Order: sequence, then C-alpha cells, then structure tokens
Amino acid sequence: MNRVILLFGALILAAVGTERMLAGPEPLETKESKAVVQPAPPPECRWTGFYIGGHGGYAWGSDSSFLELDESDPPFQFERGGFFGGGQVGYNFQFGSWFVIGVDGTFSAGDIDDHTIIDKGGGDMDRGHLASDWIATVGGRVGISFCRNHLLAYAKGGAAFMDYDFNTREIGDNGKFHADEDETLPLLGFGLEYAFNCHWSIRVEYNHLFADDDKNVTGVENDGGTVEDRTFHVNQDDWNLISGGINFRF
Repeated sequence: MNRVILLFGALILAAVGTERMLAGPEPLETKESKAVVQPAPPPECRWTGFYIGGHGGYAWGSDSSFLELDESDPPFQFERGGFFGGGQVGYNFQFGSWFVIGVDGTFSAGDIDDHTIIDKGGGDMDRGHLASDWIATVGGRVGISFCRNHLLAYAKGGAAFMDYDFNTREIGDNGKFHADEDETLPLLGFGLEYAFNCHWSIRVEYNHLFADDDKNVTGVENDGGTVEDRTFHVNQDDWNLISGGINFRF
C-alpha cells in the first residue's frame, strides 16, 4: 500500500515537471510590455472668481475752458494730461465655455494737470493751474473667452469719479483764486486680458469718459485780504484713458 502511494506521488511530480518543461521559461518583462501611463491633463482654467491687481496708464484729451462770468477777461485754456497708477478688484462669472460677465472697480492716483497764462491787458496777467489727483471707476464687464480660456475680450460700462483743483494767481500781485470739485462721468471701454495660468493674467484696457461740458464752478478769491466768491463757466472735452495691468485670481 505504501509503495502504491509513493508511486502515485512520483507520477504527480513527474507530470508537473513535464508541464513546466513544455511551457518554457517565464517571459521577460520588456519596455514594450509595460503599460504606458499617460500624465494627467492640466486642470481647465476658468474666469470665474475674485481677482485683485495693479495697473498704470496715461490720461489725455480733456481740453478745458474756464471763463469768468460777467467779465471781459479771456478764458483760461487747459489741456490736461498725465500718468496715473493704482489698483483694481473685481469678480468674474463664466457661463459655459465662452461667455463671461463681471464687475470691476479701480482707484488710481496721478499727476494730470496743465498750466496756462492769460493776458488781461494793461500789463495785468494771471497764471492758471488745473490738476486732477485721482480717478476711480466702477462698472460691469461682458466678455467672450478664447484660446481655451486663456484670452478674454470684453466691453465695459459704468461710471468714473475724479477731482480737479482750479487755481489762479495774479502775476506780480497778491490776488489768488481757488476752486475744487468732484465729478461723476459716464464711462465706456473695452479691453483684452491674457491668462498665463489659472491664477495670473495681464490686461490692456481703454476707457472713454464723457465729460459734463457745460457747467459753472464757484470758488473763493482772496485779493489782499478781501475774500469773495467768483464763478467761472466751464466747458470740457471728453477724457481718454489707456492702461495696462496685472491680476491675481483666487
């Protein structure tokens, strides 16, 4: 009986060995046999979200005339222009693959001014200075996204707010005049914004500000201790603003 068991076990071992011999050696793993693992595609960037950034630019085109009421003196003529810089903050929301809406607000400080001299006759001359120190804007944006959400072309509409100081001084005398006023102007513009990645983008933007070209401004004249109000009639042309900036999107 024991011999039968031993013989039976020997036959099983022989059969297993023969099967392995017929099957041949295990195949070697090669580079071609390895599965190629494709890297995960980068996440798709979208314009939706808050952003904050900085900008700088140039303003020009607001020719202004200040003519004193009920006087025969010639008007003060100014051609303001100058550089400005500041920051912006806003929010975009993207619908689908290409339509974007948003709101945008900016604040800029600058030195946008001009000087002029008028000859009143008889050797009397006045020096005038007109300056704006800051500009703020707020508006809505409507845009179309291109190039897999890397390029945004947009239009902008809203309002601009700015100040101006109007000063005159009699040359060779002590008489001087000062008036300051804040203005609210309608705004239309357009721009392009390019996104390097999902967070950083640069933009270039043009805005046209529609000036109130027919109004009066009243200030205070101090002539050797005599203080009185004076009123000037003001005509102004529209403003043009062009700027470039950079944004960080959260």
